[in-house]
Amino acid sequence: MPIAALSPPDAATSRWTIVRTIAIAGLIAGTLDISDAFLFLTGPGFGPFKLLQFIASGAFGPASFQGGWPTAVLGLVFHFLIATSAAAVYVGAAVRWRSLARRPVLWGPPFGLVVFGTMHYGVVPLSAAPKGTSSVATLANLVFAHIFCIGLPIAFVTNRSFCSRSAA
Repeated sequence: MPIAALSPPDAATSRWTIVRTIAIAGLIAGTLDISDAFLFLTGPGFGPFKLLQFIASGAFGPASFQGGWPTAVLGLVFHFLIATSAAAVYVGAAVRWRSLARRPVLWGPPFGLVVFGTMHYGVVPLSAAPKGTSSVATLANLVFAHIFCIGLPIAFVTNRSFCSRSAA
């Protein structure tokens, strides 16, 4: 990476801009990702309610499926916390490496793949969630969702927030 790609945070990127960008990117990415999951990862016997409880099972184990609405709501909260954490990582990196903000199509997809790898091969296996195998179709959808529902939206929100401010 050329040295010119590294730039210190500039005064134009206020803390408020950073916090707002993280919140908006997390909300958009979380909404797109959970919508994809509801559409493509649920079905008879495993609907959106059970999916949200599955997310909560990462913290509470199989008991989350007996927890009713409280664990489903916690699953939704956890989902958005994870999406917002991913946004915070990207936005934080974009403060330092402005190319991440300037070139969302270049950096968004690989970031989505990093989030996928981190979650699927790191966080979920280490969590209390029930272990299982994923079909090729499910894995393909997860990769698609992490690129197009997580990586790109976070990168585009960051681009819009940071680059519109730079031009002003």
